[in-house]
Amino acid sequence: MAVVATAALIVFVDGFLSLILARDIVELPDAGPLAGPAMALVVCLLVLLFVLRRRPLGLAARAISAGLSSAVLGPLVGALIYGAVRTEPASVWVFLGSSILSPFTLAASLIAAVVVAAAALAERAQAGGR
Repeated sequence: MAVVATAALIVFVDGFLSLILARDIVELPDAGPLAGPAMALVVCLLVLLFVLRRRPLGLAARAISAGLSSAVLGPLVGALIYGAVRTEPASVWVFLGSSILSPFTLAASLIAAVVVAAAALAERAQAGGR
């Protein structure tokens, strides 16, 4: 359920931000059709991993870890795809630099953190509030 909520929120928020800011989600025109969806898929997979994780992390540590890892790994995967499309090693850094502080990446990271925190709260409430 958390992964579905993450995917739906990313699609909604990215579309809304794209309309408000009048920007494309992936601004580089030659990035191809896979970079943006792959970045969103990475965020969804990270949320799945953090929700299924049974290590005794606190609520804040889980949420912050999910947000930070999705802020780094999402653009990194997008950059690797962009580098494969462009076949130039330096283009990976161009994509990474343009997308790591993008409002779309920051929004996806915030969504990941909030969904993981909500799932941890639900898990805690189901366990009896320990």
